[in-house]
Amino acid sequence: MNQEPNDVQLFDPNKGRGFAIAALVTGLLAIMSMFWIAPGIILGILGIIFALISKKQGYAGGMGAAGLGMSVVGLALSVIFLVACGPLFCYAFTFGLYGVGF
Repeated sequence: MNQEPNDVQLFDPNKGRGFAIAALVTGLLAIMSMFWIAPGIILGILGIIFALISKKQGYAGGMGAAGLGMSVVGLALSVIFLVACGPLFCYAFTFGLYGVGF
């Protein structure tokens, strides 16, 4: 029996679901780690990338959108915390906690 290949591609509704879950998890971790500036920024960027890959692969579920939203919020909060508290940390490490220095 010789079967000829079918040119019709079937739609897979779960394609991209793994990236949507990854975006959701990294977005949640980005929000939770916003006080540690570098992990919050890195996880926020990774969550945005995972959400966009999920969307590009055709996943239309809510996890991708939620992951994108939480990643953007985590990234924004990390950047705000960096801008607001970064100079304070630089001052504290330069002059010490009591203005005496090392």
